[in-house]
Formats: sequence, structure tokens, C-alpha cells
Amino acid sequence: MHGHVAVRFIKSALNGDPLTIEGDGSQTRSFTDVRDAAQAILSIATSDAAQGTINIGRSEEVTIESFAKLVLEMTGSSSSITYHPYASVHGTAARDVQRRIPDVSRLREMTGFSCDTPLRDTLETIVESYRGTKNDTTRRPHNNDQ
Repeated sequence: MHGHVAVRFIKSALNGDPLTIEGDGSQTRSFTDVRDAAQAILSIATSDAAQGTINIGRSEEVTIESFAKLVLEMTGSSSSITYHPYASVHGTAARDVQRRIPDVSRLREMTGFSCDTPLRDTLETIVESYRGTKNDTTRRPHNNDQ
């Protein structure tokens, strides 16, 4: 499941559909609150010390499986979690990145800022946004979350 995994899992959970994991769920990701990302960009833009390539993100890793379970918990959903071999979805030549986490040391060193919004807080905001729009087809919380 490339990109938008949070949105896909939340929408599935709220609709009572299975949460589909591509692979065995052991792959890790780092989820960053967009408000933290925006603040990081502002910190970089206003810092005289910031130069070169600077990664933005959280340094906390979470497995996709534990993320799916957290989504189920936070939505109160009884949806199941299903697993599909990565190769069956993307072809045998495709390889899933098992560990995806940014090195954010330069962000901290150059700006003093770090993306620290807890994952639960971020998910709570997204879940509530989707709960408010679930039955309203005229509003969408995001433009690109189809």
C-alpha cells in the first residue's frame, strides 16, 4: 500500500472494511504530523544555520501491523487485518522497503526543531476529521485521499 496508508486504513476501519497490509506487516515507517512538517519548513526557512539537504520527519518507527492495530483501536472498529504478499500486488521485481525512517539529526542541529507530535494525537485528528465527513459527500478533509 503505497502512500496514504493512514488515510486508507482509517477509511477502511470506519467503513468496516478489512485493513489490507501488503507484506507481513513487519516493515517500519515513520509517520509525521503535517503540522510538524509545516513548522519544520518554517524553522528551516528562518534559520541562518540551515543549509544543504535537511530531512523532515519523526524518528519514531512503527511497524505497519502495529499501526493498523492502533487505527482499529482508535476508531473502535471490528474490521479485520488482511495480509497480501507484496509481490502479488506489485509484481515479483518490486521490493518493499523494510525500514523507512528519516535521519533528522540535521534538522535538530540546525534549527533546534523536531517533529514531536505523538502518533496517537495525529491519528485522533485524522479520525475525527473523517468521522465528521463520513456521511457528508460534499466535504472532504483532503484533496488527494481517494
